[in-house]
Amino acid sequence: MLLVALIVILSVLLLYTYNMFHKELCSPPVLFITPFILMCFIALLNSKTWSFELHLNTFSVILFGNVFFCLGAFIGDNIKLKNLGWNCNIVSNYRIKDSKYIFLLILQVVCYVLKLRYIMRFAMAHGVEHDISKSLLYYNNTIKFTTEDAITFPWWLTLGVDVCGVFGFICACILAQQLLSKQTKGNNFLLLVINYIVAIIGGMSSGGRGGAIQILLAFLFAFIILYQRKFEWKKSIPLKRIYSITLGLCLIVTVFTISTTWVGKIAAQNIGRYLSNYIGAQIYNLDYRLNTSFTQSRIFGEETFYPIIQKFAGWFNITRWTHYHVGDISVNAAGYNTGNVQTAFYSYFKDFGLLGVIFIPIALGVLSQIIYRYARKSPSLCPINMGLIIYLILAYVITYSFFGDKFGSLFLTFNTIKKMFLLYCLLVYLYKLKIGKAQTIIITS
Repeated sequence: MLLVALIVILSVLLLYTYNMFHKELCSPPVLFITPFILMCFIALLNSKTWSFELHLNTFSVILFGNVFFCLGAFIGDNIKLKNLGWNCNIVSNYRIKDSKYIFLLILQVVCYVLKLRYIMRFAMAHGVEHDISKSLLYYNNTIKFTTEDAITFPWWLTLGVDVCGVFGFICACILAQQLLSKQTKGNNFLLLVINYIVAIIGGMSSGGRGGAIQILLAFLFAFIILYQRKFEWKKSIPLKRIYSITLGLCLIVTVFTISTTWVGKIAAQNIGRYLSNYIGAQIYNLDYRLNTSFTQSRIFGEETFYPIIQKFAGWFNITRWTHYHVGDISVNAAGYNTGNVQTAFYSYFKDFGLLGVIFIPIALGVLSQIIYRYARKSPSLCPINMGLIIYLILAYVITYSFFGDKFGSLFLTFNTIKKMFLLYCLLVYLYKLKIGKAQTIIITS
């Protein structure tokens, strides 16, 4: 059976890359391959229910995609980089002022409340009753599944929400760092925790759960990376820490499941089937698309580079590029709805054929491994550096490749450039900007 063979081969590939990349749980190949194995295993458990038999072309696409991602990571690991003579210290003597946490907490609450008000007004204007969950569901469906104009938020609110989103990743890093260095006393730590919780809730302010899951995963990955950094990458994570990580993953799944009601979706009566659709159905859907209803892209890179194409279409008023949206209708497997996502490889194959399944994973592997090398260490004595936070953003893209293409839709965008600038400004504000008694601004070195 090809599905069993795929699980075995990917498991061997995972063990090989785990050892090749120094037994680091958060190395890009480990984060990339592991979810694919889990997806295949759950699909195997549901194969009779779905009447699913994997085709050879789908087997080849998933296998080649994983192998070439690992090849890209290997290339990225052997590229010589400058300025990596940093230390692995995670202890910081610098204490972020309470006033900065309070300011950012107020900013988060104000921005997310205002955003929610705009969404509710938009939904009510289109006949939705005055209900938060239904408004979020309507807005989320509008921006995901239609080409209709949704909401044009004021520029200052969009900027504020972007600042809050980036700050959520910083909170995840600082929280992991302070837990590992046992700096957990006082109002300062409490303010940090409150900010982090608000960031998670704010991640669902568009009706989806992706933003919240990103912040949760960011903490989990930051904890693992900083733990191994603490011991200068010479000590493996003990078994009790593995249990903690497992509990963390269970928490993410629980929050994801519970949040179905918060974002307006019907709570799943059969949790097993619901999670199977979310984690395992992608390979079934990919197999169905490739062998039953495959259509080639009409525009170069229309799925992979959707945000970039839409941006250029707006700039140059190219109307034929603006009236399409990514995504297909849901698939049914023997009467069971299995959703409409089919791994990242579907977008690559649809846009560029087999070459897309080869070269895009290689490019993603090279980029992610280079950024990961910067995330492993910290410049000077600062435990939180841009490399770490950028990698946490990218780690979500890597991990969710089993689900759908996040590389082109979330990372290779103009919005990412803006977020990198905001990230730099926030780190300067938190760690280097001081306001003296005479209200003069001082930038420390």
